[in-house]
Amino acid sequence: MKRVLFIAALILSSLSLLSQTYMPFFADTNKYNLVHAITSKNDLTGDPFTGSIATYVYTITKTNQLTFNEKTYYVVQSSYTPGYLDDEVLIVREDTTGKIFRYYPSIEDEILICDMSLNQGDTFQLPTLGEWTSMETYYVEEGYILVVDSVTYEDGRKIIHFPDIDFSIGFSFFYIGLFSDYNVGLKFIEGIGPTYGPFGYITMSENFLPLLLCSTQNGQLEYMLHDSLGCYQDNHVGIPDVENIKFTLYPNPSDGFIHLDLEENCTDYYVEVFNLLGVSVYSTTISESMTIDLSNNPAGIYFLSLRNKEAVLGVKKVIIK
Repeated sequence: MKRVLFIAALILSSLSLLSQTYMPFFADTNKYNLVHAITSKNDLTGDPFTGSIATYVYTITKTNQLTFNEKTYYVVQSSYTPGYLDDEVLIVREDTTGKIFRYYPSIEDEILICDMSLNQGDTFQLPTLGEWTSMETYYVEEGYILVVDSVTYEDGRKIIHFPDIDFSIGFSFFYIGLFSDYNVGLKFIEGIGPTYGPFGYITMSENFLPLLLCSTQNGQLEYMLHDSLGCYQDNHVGIPDVENIKFTLYPNPSDGFIHLDLEENCTDYYVEVFNLLGVSVYSTTISESMTIDLSNNPAGIYFLSLRNKEAVLGVKKVIIK
């Protein structure tokens, strides 16, 4: 009899879990802190160089609405100045089944960004934007087919887990194991949205998906990726108003051992290497050419910054295979 009651209790518990009240994505006011890999410019020459990340805040206010095809969308305000393409304006909506859609003016239609109805074994394809929109660029994850690995429930929220993306497609925040120490992974979270944010790819960044650090609703923190990262990661630094010191890195790409060659003898110079999240993974003082050992770090993109006590003298991208 006890066994029967125990089984019945488990069934009722499961039914209660599955029938829980659905959490909408958008409250009266929502803010999303997304970190992007971006391209900076040399303040002296104007030449672009890769080596920065920046966190931008995107705000959805329910009173800021537009209607297209008899559907109501929210216009997103961002802390950066958007470009000139119509499709760089962020316009989104949610339905009552747990789906987020983004509207693209160039096609006068919407594209699915998130689907909370998925279960284990179901698939979700990341949009191939160049086929439909005015965007001339692409992002490396586009068209990638995600297969639901598992579904869990935490704090009353349904969480859909996908495996990390394979290395063969190009660089991404969501590489296999690249940032697992910081809880980075591809997920759809009920009431929050995708871990790349509720907007999909945003053209102002380099050509891969951004990463959601934090989300708030009506001023209350609802999601934080990792305590050690907080809600802002930023190493968006331009070259200061001084002449750059010339230095070379080789081999690059490498297996983790990189030779830094300075073209002049320097004193009190400082080298620091950051991963894509802006976390320092290596630092040391130097006065001459040296070999840098990054072999204990996962494969991926890193940024080496060379500076003295007064200023940043240069930033270069480092690739570990």
